[in-house]
Amino acid sequence: MLDVFPGVRLLALGPTPERARACSWSLGSGRAVVVEEMARLVERTVSGRDAASDTFKLMLQSRGQALLSHCGRRAELGAGDLVLMDGAQPFALEMGPGYRQVVLELPRSLVGRRCQGLLGRAGERLRGVEPGHELLSRTLDSSVEQVPKLTLERRAPLLEAVVALLSSLVRSGARDPSEFDRRFSRACADLDANLGDPELGAVMLAELQGISRRHLDAIFAARGQSPERLIWERRLERISDDLQNPAHARYPLIDIALAWGFSSQAHFSRAFRRKYGQSPSAFRRASTGTRLAVTLTRTRV
Repeated sequence: MLDVFPGVRLLALGPTPERARACSWSLGSGRAVVVEEMARLVERTVSGRDAASDTFKLMLQSRGQALLSHCGRRAELGAGDLVLMDGAQPFALEMGPGYRQVVLELPRSLVGRRCQGLLGRAGERLRGVEPGHELLSRTLDSSVEQVPKLTLERRAPLLEAVVALLSSLVRSGARDPSEFDRRFSRACADLDANLGDPELGAVMLAELQGISRRHLDAIFAARGQSPERLIWERRLERISDDLQNPAHARYPLIDIALAWGFSSQAHFSRAFRRKYGQSPSAFRRASTGTRLAVTLTRTRV
């Protein structure tokens, strides 16, 4: 529990500790966790950034009941219900007897790219009786049963499949977008599709959209963004995902940087350090150390 939710306090332990169970498996840039009978009441306070701040979680109440207070919302969860959790925000969670929860932990950058609409829905219950949510619940529950049988390379596509399903549910329940919303979404799609092109910039993006540079700037300004800043942020986020992916461990740093549109290692290293507070090589070593520690813990269990 403490590994999944850093800074959490266990305020009331379960009455049957011999049945307590917690398992964690890496899934590409994310991970899946199963928790059973660990505690009856937990609370997380936030006083600054920690390891959970850059994550977003989808929690399935697989069995039993729970009550979550999070981001100004209260979600009463029954078997099959799902709830969204922002790793940067505090929460209080009270569990009923015999509970089992499945938590899918995602990098915030991945959520922002694939299903940005989730970021404002933390603490919201997704009722398991609704057809789309039921499909997601069953997919998530069955997936964690298969994860231990898969190699690290085969787990990443499983994460992508669940995220794609989650993204489609968010889009299907969204309000009709405004013209600026549609323009922004199309611009982001072109941006993501061309991140590896070192020539990508605001001018190129405006040309792809068939609009003026001034119009493009206005569309991004309405979201508190600028095209140039978002391009570099997305590139760095993609690189950070690759540095955490075991399947990319053999690739040199400069090859990964060039693949995402950087033209020199010096520029890439400076930009990465400004965003993440450490060099790319140190970031990769830290990610490798975390995966090794989790592997050793599972081996001991």
